Amino acid sequence: LSAPRGWAGNPLCDDEEEEEGEIVGDNDDDQSVFADQLSSIGQVARVVAGTSVPLLIALLEQCTAEWLDLFVAVRRDSGAICSQRRRLGNLHEDVHWLALIAGYTLCDIVEGEDVLIPTQLMRHSILHQGEVKLDFDVSELLWQQGSVDCLPFSELKLDPIVALVLSVCRLCVLEKLYVSSGLQDLLSPQVCRTTSWCLSRIAQPYLMLSEESYEQISLPLLAAFGTCSGTSSWLTVFMTEMVVFNLTVWSSEEQLAMTTVQLLKSLVKSPRRVAVAIHCEALWTLARDFSLGYGPVSSSPPSVQRELMNGLVMCGIGERKEEFLTKLLQPLQKRFMELVQRPDLRTHCHDREVQQNLLAILEAMCGLAQSARPDAVREFYEYLLPVLRLSISVMELYSGMSEVVSVILELFSLVAENYTAFLDEVQATQLYEVCLTLIQTYAKSSAVSRFTRIVLSEEEQCDDLLLFMKLLLHLTTKDYLNFSEQGSNSIQPIDVVLAGLSIILPPMKENLLQFPLLCVQFYTLVGYICEVYPEKIVVLSEDMLGVCIHAVEIGLNCYGPDVCRLSMDCVKSLAAHYTKQKPPPGHLTPTIQHFLKVVLDLLLSSTFDMDLLPPTAAALYALICAQKEYYGSLVGTLASNHCNQHYCTRLVEALGNLLPPSLALDLSRNSTLQFRENLEKFLPVVKGFLCYR
Repeated sequence: LSAPRGWAGNPLCDDEEEEEGEIVGDNDDDQSVFADQLSSIGQVARVVAGTSVPLLIALLEQCTAEWLDLFVAVRRDSGAICSQRRRLGNLHEDVHWLALIAGYTLCDIVEGEDVLIPTQLMRHSILHQGEVKLDFDVSELLWQQGSVDCLPFSELKLDPIVALVLSVCRLCVLEKLYVSSGLQDLLSPQVCRTTSWCLSRIAQPYLMLSEESYEQISLPLLAAFGTCSGTSSWLTVFMTEMVVFNLTVWSSEEQLAMTTVQLLKSLVKSPRRVAVAIHCEALWTLARDFSLGYGPVSSSPPSVQRELMNGLVMCGIGERKEEFLTKLLQPLQKRFMELVQRPDLRTHCHDREVQQNLLAILEAMCGLAQSARPDAVREFYEYLLPVLRLSISVMELYSGMSEVVSVILELFSLVAENYTAFLDEVQATQLYEVCLTLIQTYAKSSAVSRFTRIVLSEEEQCDDLLLFMKLLLHLTTKDYLNFSEQGSNSIQPIDVVLAGLSIILPPMKENLLQFPLLCVQFYTLVGYICEVYPEKIVVLSEDMLGVCIHAVEIGLNCYGPDVCRLSMDCVKSLAAHYTKQKPPPGHLTPTIQHFLKVVLDLLLSSTFDMDLLPPTAAALYALICAQKEYYGSLVGTLASNHCNQHYCTRLVEALGNLLPPSLALDLSRNSTLQFRENLEKFLPVVKGFLCYR
């Protein structure tokens, strides 16, 4: 902190071109970059809460009073800011770091765990609960009656934890005061972002706190933040209005807007808070403007549009669920349909306004697709299905615009990921049909050339292929998870997957498989088809089958243990299918024999990773069952190539123990496990002289 609160140096240089009031330094996200340090400070602060909490409150009150003094001075004389430039910069810096420390002190968020009030703070509040007053008017404390006086909380005898929460809220009230007075230019977007981030951390454990989650609970905290507390309800409305305020004033500031949306999502995680927030008129105004494309929120960045839609949909629970969702979703769907059905769309499709409007709606629909809940998934699907159908023609129209094509593919992928398992037979069939139409349209349109055009970088090709594979993999969910009430679908997802595979395979070159995520997704998809539908693989066209086989072969050696494991599973599935067929498919015999030699050579090489022994043993055993005679000729050649008679004898003996007469060559689990045990004993015996002879 800067003097006199601390001894940090002046954050602003003397360069007159430096923006007034901005925090100097890089643009890194301090919450993330300094997360470990801030978390440690927060933990220490909670241990000595009797010292740290009053200190934080006092420092925040000093900053608030100083910020208010600057406001009064500038209102009295607009030229005063020139002489207060350094002071304002120091103040912004101090508010930023104090809000960060307050956020990490008030709660500790651990992924996967419920966010609760820390035990040390709860005990500290209980220790002082006899010294504080329980009844107070929070609106007066936060200057909601037009007053600009700033009484220290210590004079009001408030609970220290409550006072710290309200100290952060006071900062937000001051931000609104500056903006309403036309002094927005004197605010730092990063400071506003930090205070919104702090509110987001406060909202989860404090507002409408769950009494049953604590063994002991402080009466002042229960009175201030409990379910029946007027203060808690007031603060919930206050934070909701703060969301609307930030998205209206700072819609062009992407990071600040995203943090504000996270505040909204934190608020609506609890049905108790939603029950209060849903009665806030500002929230309904925000939903209306967003769905109709009005106001500053409509021009916010695409990432904000998506997350905001996700947060607004989360508000649609409880008693006003249908009313809220109808007013949010129907106008948005209508906007999209009117836009894509314009008679002159083909003429004006490249107008900037048309493209921005289209992308904004598609991003919002992606947010809806991410928001699937079991209680509303079918209702959301009814809004999404017409959009999916019309977006296919949009993709065809914008086939040369990667941004539009990518967001449409992502929309389909998100719907498949979040909705497939919950759809009934009719709805799932509709989804498969529209996905099949998407793939066919993509293949026919010029968009397919995106995979082969030289102007596309490998990263862009990777993005397209990755989105396609995610869509195909998510469609397969219905084979494993089916929560619908009706029977299986008349159209199988494998039909859609194979149609997509015909697009993916031609451009899938070895240079693209160097991208780790793309590589794993590709082998996961091929492994799924080989395991669940091996009969579909063996009847592929000669070219497609050749590409698949080659990809599996290079996956055994080139892309690390995870891909090798997936490739071994593919080999095992193909060999098992070959063995079960009577008669076996003759055109697959050379492939099975080739894989038998490749896997055996890999297993006996000096570089073989023993962690891969289980999948390798399963693949090798399935191959031996499929080609017993060929296996015999391979090991016979291996033994005859040894000049040393002693080693040759040992090798023959070890091979006999690997496949003893008692081992039934079938694909049962017991036989496979017995073969693996034999293989574990076989390798140490023969590797010494096979690898280093």
